[in-house]
Amino acid sequence: MAVAEQCPMDESRQLDPYEQDKEAHESFMKSRSSSLLGRKDILEEIDRGSRGKCGALIVLGGPGIGKSSLLARAADVACLRAAKAMPSGQGPNLNVFYHFVGAIPGSTNPEKMIKRLLRELNVCNDLNMPKDYESACQIASSALSNPNTRPTLIVIDALDQLDEDGTASALRWLPSKLRWLPPELAPQVCCVLSMINETPPHHTLRERKIKRVELPVPPLEMESRREIVSEILGQFDKRLDEEQMVSLLSKEASQNPLWLSIACEELRVYGVFSKATDKINTLADGLLELLAQVLERLEAEGGGSLMVATLCLLECSSSGLLEAELLAILGDEDNLMPSDNGKNKKKKVKPVYKDCSRKTVTRKVVFIGSWSLEQVLLHLLCILKCSGASKKRKKSNKPQPLTAVKWARVYRTLQPFLRPFGESGEGRLEFYHRSLSKAVRKKYFNARLAGEGEGAAMNVTLVCWWNTKLADYFENVSNLERKVEEYPYQLRKLGDKERLTECLSDWDMIKGLYNEDHSSQLLSYWRQMDEKYDTMASKYTEMSVAMSSDDPKKTADKLSCLARIL
Repeated sequence: MAVAEQCPMDESRQLDPYEQDKEAHESFMKSRSSSLLGRKDILEEIDRGSRGKCGALIVLGGPGIGKSSLLARAADVACLRAAKAMPSGQGPNLNVFYHFVGAIPGSTNPEKMIKRLLRELNVCNDLNMPKDYESACQIASSALSNPNTRPTLIVIDALDQLDEDGTASALRWLPSKLRWLPPELAPQVCCVLSMINETPPHHTLRERKIKRVELPVPPLEMESRREIVSEILGQFDKRLDEEQMVSLLSKEASQNPLWLSIACEELRVYGVFSKATDKINTLADGLLELLAQVLERLEAEGGGSLMVATLCLLECSSSGLLEAELLAILGDEDNLMPSDNGKNKKKKVKPVYKDCSRKTVTRKVVFIGSWSLEQVLLHLLCILKCSGASKKRKKSNKPQPLTAVKWARVYRTLQPFLRPFGESGEGRLEFYHRSLSKAVRKKYFNARLAGEGEGAAMNVTLVCWWNTKLADYFENVSNLERKVEEYPYQLRKLGDKERLTECLSDWDMIKGLYNEDHSSQLLSYWRQMDEKYDTMASKYTEMSVAMSSDDPKKTADKLSCLARIL
């Protein structure tokens, strides 16, 4: 409290969600940019493309090849170039917009991304920001094809990971044709977009009549691979001899930066580093295959079922979980894992305190005849005390959070593969890379991954079990912001229309989900149940009719809110 009083936070910055998102993306950009090693040739190609009139520069590559780090460095370099070129006392001549899909909470929402773009281009502000996604796309398209738009570089990483509702349509904001005029008048607009090859956005861009250059990310060259291994292991005062280095880098998968960094982590934690050659020989020569080995190790070293539950809960969450949320859910260790492929049988509940059961008390009463009066009184006092404690626990049988000791073991083992989501300092955890998410689905949800895409057929019963566990937890949380984020998401995944309708008819949830700047979230949940919104209209009309007039102002505000939604 004393620190908060002496160093108060700037409340005006806290209240601006656009600035918050921009700062979070900047933090991610700086972090990923600083971790990039090598890649000089392709960085120069991206830099040349972003300076020229390429229209759209499409950076393509498989998972873990380093697209995010490349785009982060490209955006960072562009920002520095713009800052150096700006005249004294004026803003930069080049406007650089960067967005890393999946880097922070809400970054997979295409509507939020487009409206942040409009804000940073100074096309719209709080007063004239369009209320719906379609209008925002039209305005963005017009702005990017307008010859009066100031020079702009747009960098978007992982375009293929935008929310399913918006992925296919997310490219509508790109003008069908970037109309380049003479250099004096024409806007200098370039889009650098990264995605996995042959994903829906990649196909869409190919079909659009838009000037573009496709730039495949090449495998790591040998010199960069050596540099990465030496850099990672050197941080822990470890190194490979030449024979071990050659053995590691002879694996085909070592061309992938993510594989190489994970392999180094596996060597780092190997029990006897002097025998690292044996470990190198056993490393799987493939990204998902290596991650499968990692999951086996995590499970063995990190607490067994506690580790598995943590991985499954993170995978089934909307956008990561707070540590406090994980501790609360993991604390129910008696019901931690599904059985029979997700169908838990009812287990007989064991008494919490065996020494307070009737049988124990009766047995002791039989033999008190030979006790002294003092012993009898002490014994009766003990019974009364235990009985009171038992009654209190019957009233509240809510499991206690997982102990710090048990969580420390899980977290310590898993930590290298997690990142604090959005660098927010709030303790939210998420997988460091999407490939780990795929590995978790494959191992624990029996997913059959089709190529590099998202076409995974998973065990529905298992997925529903974990979605239900999360839904039941978030139904009762007091943190409204987190409830809004997770509870309807889990109900939608479950297809539980009854609970979802009840959830979306709660005033606190309506206020949390309906934001005039981002109206799509609430509407998308209703659309899952009824594409024509008939259910929503009927429910909200019913709520309006039944509304009390005890507080005229509050009633008017609620009616106004429902009217805007309808």
